[in-house]
Amino acid sequence: RDFGLPSGMVVIDGDLISLSTGQYPVFVIEDGKAGFREINSRLTVEYTRKASQEELATDAYEAGGNISDILEVDNINFPAKGNQTVVYTRAYGKSNRAEARNITVRVEDGVVVKIADYNREAEIPKNGMLISFFDTKKYAGIELPIRVGDSVRFVHEPDMTGDVMAYECGSWLVRDGVAVVKDKDAWVGVLTNRDPRTAVGIKDDGTVLLITVDGRQPGYSAGFTGKELAEYLIKCGVRDAAMLDGGASTEMLLEGRLVSRPSHKGEERPLAGGILILLDREDG
Repeated sequence: RDFGLPSGMVVIDGDLISLSTGQYPVFVIEDGKAGFREINSRLTVEYTRKASQEELATDAYEAGGNISDILEVDNINFPAKGNQTVVYTRAYGKSNRAEARNITVRVEDGVVVKIADYNREAEIPKNGMLISFFDTKKYAGIELPIRVGDSVRFVHEPDMTGDVMAYECGSWLVRDGVAVVKDKDAWVGVLTNRDPRTAVGIKDDGTVLLITVDGRQPGYSAGFTGKELAEYLIKCGVRDAAMLDGGASTEMLLEGRLVSRPSHKGEERPLAGGILILLDREDG
């Protein structure tokens, strides 16, 4: 069911697509500058409404007669695990693809327009998001803390809005010019074998280096171990580098032409994600 979903953080033009796992470095380009960051995501929804007469009587309001609070969220754009609360945007598709009962808040243009019970999936609005509560027993017969008419704002900490691109990598290869690669990566696998490899590195001057290494092809290319890849990147002047997926997923295209040789019969495999470099070219 999770096939094709990001394995970690993805941010495109300041829009959060998926969370960081907190286990691996995240390749971030912000305001034209590249770097690696270790990110632990925190998700909340801030909601505000005019206090009712009953609420005004309890002094549970702020200046101006508003009720404001924060709702903790477990995930974004990912199938719920157990009793989680999950936000869904159109980056996930047309619906939350729920396979279990849920109470879902529909938000359009920053305002809650509907709250309803669903046995399965709910449609995601083009101009907003869903907040799906899968702990339906907790809210049985009890009103949700968020209500129709509330103004809402989705917040990710740290802030990743604005001119930001982000892509979570695998293990560190190089840090401050020193090879730090381990023998095994929980995501990529064993790093002591020579295999096809893919990595991203950053030089002292901020130049980004993307590298693919063909492998598993006797007589053509055996590939690199993780340590060999780290040492090669250091020779290329890389200060910091991280692993991307390898094996049969390793490939590089230049101007639409495949310039590497994938390890499985030289054929490309279906891939759920990748890093694209798009060039602005003047007409003529």
